[in-house]
Amino acid sequence: MRSRAVKVARRIAQTGVARSMDSLCAGYRSLYARLTRPRGLEENGEAALVRASLDAFTPRSKGDRPVLFDVGANVGDWSELAVGSAELHLFEMAEASLQTLHEKFSLRDDVVVNNFALGNQEGFTEYKDYGDFSGKNTLVSEAEFYEGGKPKTCSVSTGDAYIERKALHGVHLLKIDVEGFELPVLEGFEKSLEYGYVNIIQFEYGFNNGEAHHLMMDFFEFLAPKGYRIGRLHPDGVRFHSYHSRLNNFDSGPNYVAARHEFVDRLEVFTNSITS
Repeated sequence: MRSRAVKVARRIAQTGVARSMDSLCAGYRSLYARLTRPRGLEENGEAALVRASLDAFTPRSKGDRPVLFDVGANVGDWSELAVGSAELHLFEMAEASLQTLHEKFSLRDDVVVNNFALGNQEGFTEYKDYGDFSGKNTLVSEAEFYEGGKPKTCSVSTGDAYIERKALHGVHLLKIDVEGFELPVLEGFEKSLEYGYVNIIQFEYGFNNGEAHHLMMDFFEFLAPKGYRIGRLHPDGVRFHSYHSRLNNFDSGPNYVAARHEFVDRLEVFTNSITS
């Protein structure tokens, strides 16, 4: 029986069926990437979320400004939404993207650009670099969804350690877009999340999270006990909801929001969205 199976496998390989299947799978991956390419920040609700979050900020004292973290800043498009209205801390591990960030923000004293990644431990780690397609860069070492990534090394810290080093009172809006590494980044903020130092979180959820073996269930189990409600980001607001297994579907996102209870009402409907 075993020899027969081997013969069948060889025959399939010889006829090129295996190569055809590989080509077909690659084609489907390419098609999926095109169909799920992120829409513009105005169109997908990210810009409206930034504005609504800034509107919901309550200063502790005169001159107090909201602090925003852009984890996985890439070329800084998201951060540009809040320039001039907040104190921004950007985190980017790729040298090419870092150069673009310095060109955009070097003249601003309210923008801090950091050339390291955030995760759940401090030190050095390897990541996959996709060159000109820097939006695909990921710290998920086993990620195979995109082809062609080259291994590179970067330094990594935790959100808690960074907040302590910078003597920050907290983070009003934490945005995380790190191609599947979102949960480890959140784990690095564990102390800050426990004490309520982070008000609102925007994070991405998709097939790269699957390659990291993280489900939406894991995000709910980590964030809900700490006082956060979670929901999918829409152009006109956030649909907060309880956990259901269907949310584990990796196309249920791509963007989710977690917010402390006192901010939920301000985010359920965006009065400044492009659909209003």
